[in-house]
Amino acid sequence: MSKMKDSNTKDITSNTPSQKKIEEYMSRLHNHFENKQLYLRNDLNRIVISQVTQIPIEHIDYLFNNYLELDLNYFIAEYRIGYALNLMQEKGDVYTLNAISYESGFRSRATFNKYFKIFTNVLPSEYLNKSKRFTS
Repeated sequence: MSKMKDSNTKDITSNTPSQKKIEEYMSRLHNHFENKQLYLRNDLNRIVISQVTQIPIEHIDYLFNNYLELDLNYFIAEYRIGYALNLMQEKGDVYTLNAISYESGFRSRATFNKYFKIFTNVLPSEYLNKSKRFTS
C-alpha cells in the first residue's frame, strides 16, 4: 500500500531557505533594523517586515522561529527599548514617558512598560527617577 501525500500537508523543507539565503536575509534584517530603524514604525509586524525587506513572509517566520529562535515581538521590543533608553538620556527631562514610548515605536504605554521592565528590571518612571537623582 503506497502513501499519498495529503495536499493540505505542508512540507517544512519548502519553507526552509538555504544557508546562503539565510545570510542574505539576516543582512537585510540587520540593515533595516540597525541602519534604517525599521523598529520605530508603530505598525510593524511580520507582514510589514516582509514587504520592506523583500523577504517572503514564510521565510520571516522561519528566521524567527527556527534560525533565531526568538519571538518577533521580543526582537522588535529590544530595539525599541534601546532607542527609548537613549531618548531618556537625551531628552528625559523634556519628553513625557508617553512621548518616549510613542517615539520608540510602541503603540501603547502598557506595552512599553511591559517590555521596559523585561529589559531593564525597572519601570520607565523608576528609571527616570533614578537617572535624575544621579544627574542632579
